[in-house]
Amino acid sequence: MNAANTIANNCRVRYLDVYRLGRILIAGFEHVFDNAESLNTINVFPIPDRDTGTNLSLSFSKIVNYIRHSGEEHTGKFLLQIARIAQDNASGNAGAIMAHFFHGMSQAAKSCSSLDASATAAAITRGTKEALKSVQTPVNGTILTVMEEFSKKFSLAGDTEKNDILTLFEVALQAASKALAKTTTQLEVLKKAGVVDAGGQGFVYFMSGIANFIARGNIRTLKFFPSHTDKKDGADVKMKPALYCAECTIIQPEGRAEFESGLGKMGEKAFVTGPKSAIKAHLHTSDPERFFMFCSQHGTVTDKQSNRIRCKFSSPRLKRKTVAIVTDSIADFPALDFSDLYVVPVRFSFGNKSYIDKISMTTSEFYHELRTNPIHPKTSQPVPGDFRKVYQYLLEHYTSVVSIHLAAALSGTLQSARHAAGQIHEGSIDLLDSTTVSVSQGLLVTAAIEAAKAGKSHEFIVNYLAKLRSRTRLFAALSDLSYIVKGGRIPGFVNSISTFLHLKPVLSTLPNGRLLPIGVLPGRRNIHRKLCGFLLRRINPHVHYRAIIGHSNSPELGQRMLNVLEAKLPFLKEVSLVEIGGGLGVHTGPGAVAVGIQELIPL
Repeated sequence: MNAANTIANNCRVRYLDVYRLGRILIAGFEHVFDNAESLNTINVFPIPDRDTGTNLSLSFSKIVNYIRHSGEEHTGKFLLQIARIAQDNASGNAGAIMAHFFHGMSQAAKSCSSLDASATAAAITRGTKEALKSVQTPVNGTILTVMEEFSKKFSLAGDTEKNDILTLFEVALQAASKALAKTTTQLEVLKKAGVVDAGGQGFVYFMSGIANFIARGNIRTLKFFPSHTDKKDGADVKMKPALYCAECTIIQPEGRAEFESGLGKMGEKAFVTGPKSAIKAHLHTSDPERFFMFCSQHGTVTDKQSNRIRCKFSSPRLKRKTVAIVTDSIADFPALDFSDLYVVPVRFSFGNKSYIDKISMTTSEFYHELRTNPIHPKTSQPVPGDFRKVYQYLLEHYTSVVSIHLAAALSGTLQSARHAAGQIHEGSIDLLDSTTVSVSQGLLVTAAIEAAKAGKSHEFIVNYLAKLRSRTRLFAALSDLSYIVKGGRIPGFVNSISTFLHLKPVLSTLPNGRLLPIGVLPGRRNIHRKLCGFLLRRINPHVHYRAIIGHSNSPELGQRMLNVLEAKLPFLKEVSLVEIGGGLGVHTGPGAVAVGIQELIPL
């Protein structure tokens, strides 16, 4: 082994500079990548969706790319950039917690040109405190418990081993491993499954990868060998300062992925949103005509706008907008004539092939793939960077944003949005936990749009939605429970019992946002009539309602549901039919029908 390529070989490690820190971080990340599938297997808390390893890998992959190509020589600035990337790309609960951990470390070390043992301990302590603060109600027996024990031991050991960072990592790792083993008995769901906390295990993998590399590693063994002299293609080309804010609409765009990639190289704050039929493109550029020419190569360009950038809201174009509405693609609702709605898509993947919900794969294509592909898809929530780009763009064109998202109890999407909003200090952003999903979430989005179109204020819309939330309900019946079992949302024995007894569970979101069975429908036929009867027994038939009916690749079933609901509920003032998107269809499978129903409250 070449001693020049190792950080330590039976000698003390007195400091970490950019090069050493970059190497050990990559070693830690690689150890997580190598064990991602085992982390997925033991993921049963807080949601048993078997994706902790995948989410941590997604969260860390762009940090690895930055480290490999970074030319930064100041350790504090290096950590600050890593923290920003972590926050922008945090995926899942564990990924979000790790992003806060890196943020805390970066704040403690931002003035450090290198880290000695004391500074490293201080950074880890601050990182752990930030991670703990990021969770409203911390639970014992999770990644936070493991992280806290690691931090405590690292700091305590630092009092006696001030000059040896390796010893601190090894001592702290022993404490973290013991804390990890205890998680099995601290949480009932872990005890029942006979596993440790997946997030905590991911943290231990990360830290053990670091410790092992410091003790015995060779930089040449790293799969992602960090080269601070290499640059990405075009990295040495300086871009002219952006002088114009340009945007347009592209009708029937072709090659969206290629378009987005090319757009990002033409200027700053590149942003694309909208469905396949008509997308909006935005760019800060020194040459707006070049931007419009590029857009015209991908479709028919309309609504061209170009304003010289001076300061926020300096032009009439930017002043006339008031409230923008944002949601995620889990919300299902009919096409709406409202240009100030922006949808941040979730992602799903079949094996190594990833798709953007409702954009890179149509809903019909998704259900075909779901039926024919032996690999069950995994979903991935939008990362904070997705929301940050949307919010930054919108607050250049609107005075405020109301952002409505699926239940926080079901996904970390709202948490991603909250992280992004916390990084933006201009304008007003209000986030709403819909405490529901799909068509009932779509009803709340529809109500927000109606209020915005009526010229209601930001405060009115926020309060209006808060009132409607408790008056909005979801009732869903699944034809085949095997998909939701594969996704880890319910145990397999429920499917076995349901099939044996010919019972169809009715799922609903509770006030706390959890999606659970609240009853059953007997038999296999006339599910639409039985679901309608079930619903009518649980609502006041003398109140005015509106509804959205969703189906998963079963339009005939959806239409029958609509017809019977209209016939049985005389005070139903509005009803529409939509197809449930892939973000939720991953769990419902084909053949499901859902009803979102909402009491009408006049504006």
